[in-house]
Amino acid sequence: MKTLGISGLVGGVAYVTGDRFGPSSLFIPGLGGRAARGPSYVVFRDEATVYAQSGDTGTIEFQGSATSVLESIADTLSDRGGQIFVRSGEYALSQTFPAGDPGPTLLTGEGRSTSFRNGGQAFDTIELDKIEARDLSFEDLNGVPCYTGISTNVVSRISQSVPLNLRGGRILPNSEVKRLGDYIRVRTTAPGSFPAISTGAAVFNRMTADRSLRVRATVRLAPTSKSAVPFFAEPYKGDFENFLGFLWDPPNLFMITRRDGAETSTPRLLSAELMEGDHDYEIEYRQDAVRFYFDDSFLVEHTTNISPPPHEWSAAEPNGTAMSCYLKQPFFELATV
Repeated sequence: MKTLGISGLVGGVAYVTGDRFGPSSLFIPGLGGRAARGPSYVVFRDEATVYAQSGDTGTIEFQGSATSVLESIADTLSDRGGQIFVRSGEYALSQTFPAGDPGPTLLTGEGRSTSFRNGGQAFDTIELDKIEARDLSFEDLNGVPCYTGISTNVVSRISQSVPLNLRGGRILPNSEVKRLGDYIRVRTTAPGSFPAISTGAAVFNRMTADRSLRVRATVRLAPTSKSAVPFFAEPYKGDFENFLGFLWDPPNLFMITRRDGAETSTPRLLSAELMEGDHDYEIEYRQDAVRFYFDDSFLVEHTTNISPPPHEWSAAEPNGTAMSCYLKQPFFELATV
């Protein structure tokens, strides 16, 4: 099994966007240290028409479809950059925004009520590699809603997460790893690659004799008709002879412990429909027993073929198939044993 290593901390910043124009302390990277006075443009919709109001003059400068209005703003801001504030509403895009390479741009919304849709087409509506985005949701190429804000639930849980950081890594053939707000998406476009999100280093509990550790990850699969490895651990990534974790091989979710090639495997029959959406995968590890949980429900305990610690923890791996796997904040979360 191949790997794409990820380690360090993924985080975010939450802030409040005001309703009125005027002096603001909002700092946009790339603007030479200038503090923006307020949004450069406010975008809103009235029935089927989308409008862009200038933050400088208060006049309506652009109107039409969401795609045409946002691209017109991007062209206008290409030299100086700025903030685009989008009011609540659902905005249908016909292509990824931005299409080109704009200046330093911050796209903000009013939380989940500001959403961008692709109408069922296979493209990411917002390109986070080109602009910054906060407090809005958008559909990716599989129609998965991605959120760029930070919920109270995540803030309270993220302190218990295993540190991760997107620091690059070796991209395997026909593979892509991309940040999408509250998800990291691992995507393969052809069979044969096995990329995954990994801690990049071994993680174990040195405070207990049995090295007990309980780790959870929230993972989504698309499509669920393809095989994937949602959450697992190995002494090092790629040591498939020593493995413990979940394997989705439709129509069964397998719980596996494997040591030096000898395997204990327990199947659980599940439907592809049930597997759609986010699911919590949890592993409680001890040297003499491994317990598996799915959406907080206990599934099985294995007491044989358990590889010794320490382990590198990984998630969201397409199992040699062409598909997308999503790892959601707070990524690898430690739970109390």
